[in-house]
Amino acid sequence: MIKIVFMAETSSTDFNSIEIPGNLTGYDEYDTFVAQQSTQGGRTHYSIVVPVQRVLSILPTPDPNQPFEDNRQVNRPHAAKFGEYIRTQPNWHSGPLTARTTAGVVEFDPFPGQGAGDIRFGMLRIPRNRMDDFRIIDGQHRVYGISILKQSLADQKFERSNRLAKAEASGQKDQISQLKKDLQAIVEVEKRMKTEAISIDLLIENDQSKARQVFVDVADNARGIPKPVRARFDMSKVVNRAMAEVLGNPPLLLVGRVDDQKDRMSGSNPNYIGAGTLSEIIRLLTVGSGKIGRAMEQTLDSTKLAQDGCEFFDLLTSTFAELDALANGTKSAQDLRATSLLGSATMLRILAGVYHDVVKSHGKAAASGLFQKIAKHTTAPINGATPSGKLWVECGTQETFIDGSHAPGARSQQVKDATNTIASWASNPPPGL
Repeated sequence: MIKIVFMAETSSTDFNSIEIPGNLTGYDEYDTFVAQQSTQGGRTHYSIVVPVQRVLSILPTPDPNQPFEDNRQVNRPHAAKFGEYIRTQPNWHSGPLTARTTAGVVEFDPFPGQGAGDIRFGMLRIPRNRMDDFRIIDGQHRVYGISILKQSLADQKFERSNRLAKAEASGQKDQISQLKKDLQAIVEVEKRMKTEAISIDLLIENDQSKARQVFVDVADNARGIPKPVRARFDMSKVVNRAMAEVLGNPPLLLVGRVDDQKDRMSGSNPNYIGAGTLSEIIRLLTVGSGKIGRAMEQTLDSTKLAQDGCEFFDLLTSTFAELDALANGTKSAQDLRATSLLGSATMLRILAGVYHDVVKSHGKAAASGLFQKIAKHTTAPINGATPSGKLWVECGTQETFIDGSHAPGARSQQVKDATNTIASWASNPPPGL
C-alpha cells in the first residue's frame, strides 16, 4: 500500500491523503503462471495453461507477408478457419501450442517439498510484451487464427454498437432488437476467450539450427487425419452424420464393404469404398458440384440425406449386374476393380453427380433410365476399338477416360466435365448409348 499526502488548497495547515493499492499489475515486467517443468530430448520444457486471448501477449503473431525465418509461411484462410472454429463451436478443442525461447528469458521457481524428481511444478515468470523473445514451432496458424478472431470481434462490436446508437436515436425497433442480439453473441465469444484456456509447451533451445530441426521433426512425425477417419469422427458436418446413419443400417451393397481407414481401394483390399468416399457421394447427391454452406448445414436433415444415399446405392445394385453380384457375394471387390469401371471410387462420384443433376432437371425416372443405358458399357479396361470404349474415350473434353484404363481421371476438372457430359445424355444421348 502506498500513501500519498498532499496539502489542501483551502489551507496551508490542512492535509489530505489517498492510498494506492499495492497489488497493481500494470507496472509488472513479468506475468506469472503455474508451470510443469520437464525434460525431453535433452531440453528443458515448461508446460503452462493460459486464457486463449493471453496467447497473443506471450507469443508473436504470424504475418502472412513476412514469414518467420524458422517456420513456414502462414496461410491466412487456414488460420481464419481456426478462429471461426472457436467462434462457432462452443465445444472446440485444440492441442498444445509449441514454442521456444532461449535460456534466461523465463524464470522458474519450483514449489518447495518436491524432492529430486524429473518433473517439478512451480511458478514460471514470463516477460510481458516481449513476444519477439519467443518463436512458434507448432501452432502458428492457431495463434494467427486467434488474432484474426479477436480483431474481427472488436471490429464487429464497434460497428454494431455504432449502428445500435443510430437505430435507438431514430426509433428503429426491429433493428434495435437484432443488433442487441448480435452484440450479446459477440460478448459471449469474448467471454469464452477470457475464461477458456489453451496449453503452451515452451522449450528452451539456444541453437537456432537445432530449433529448426525441432520444427522439421514435429512436421515429419505428425500424421494427417485420413479422409475416411475424418468423415467418421467429424460429426459437425451433416454429410458425415448422414454417412454414420447409412453405416448404421447399410444397403446390401455396402454391408461389410466400407473401409473406415482408407479411401483408395486397391490390391487385395476386400472393401468396395472408403468412408470418405461414402461421405462425398452423399454430398454430391445433395448439392451436386456445389458446396454445403453454414446456413445449409443448419437446415439439412441428416436422416433424409442418409435415405437418399441408401436409395442411390440400391438403384446401383438393381441396375448394374456386377454390383448386384458384389452385393450378393458372387463377385469380389478385387474382381470388380479388375473388370468394371464401377470398381472405381471416382466413377461412383461421377455417377452420384450425374444422378443429382438428372433428378433435378428431369426426375428420378430419367436418372434410372440413363443408368440402365450406361449399364451396358461398364467393362474395364476401356477398349477404344469397341462401341463402349469409344463412348467413354469421347466423353467430354478433358480426356477423363483413357483407352486401356480401368478408371476415369480423378482431377476435379475431369470429374466435373464427365459429370456434365454424362448428365446431358439423359436428354441428348450420343450414338451407341
